[in-house]
Amino acid sequence: ASGEDWHVLYCRAPGVKIAEKDWVTQCGILAYFTDFAMVATARLPHLRGKDHSERFGMTLTLDHSIHFHRPDLVDVCRWLVVHLRTTAAQGARGLVESKFYDPVSEVLLASCLQETLIR
Repeated sequence: ASGEDWHVLYCRAPGVKIAEKDWVTQCGILAYFTDFAMVATARLPHLRGKDHSERFGMTLTLDHSIHFHRPDLVDVCRWLVVHLRTTAAQGARGLVESKFYDPVSEVLLASCLQETLIR
């Protein structure tokens, strides 16, 4: 699902063999997921009222932070819900917030902020 400034996605790492309670590996894979779709979400406000086939010449990450709220509950082999939202977009920049939830318990597992340059 998506809107003018947001996306909701599901992600998982199927077929990955991770030892039980290996939260370091689980969080490492989740950290990899945090960069997925952030730039695309930052572009959404910049496309408002424009042809969505418009190409940007350059996009890059200016900064990226991750906060693990419940690393003990992260299980990347199961589906996780990811809510991405552009919280600020001005000029050629965008700030995107993403939140990773366990879809069964609805517990917030991690959150992330990324500032993006879009040209």
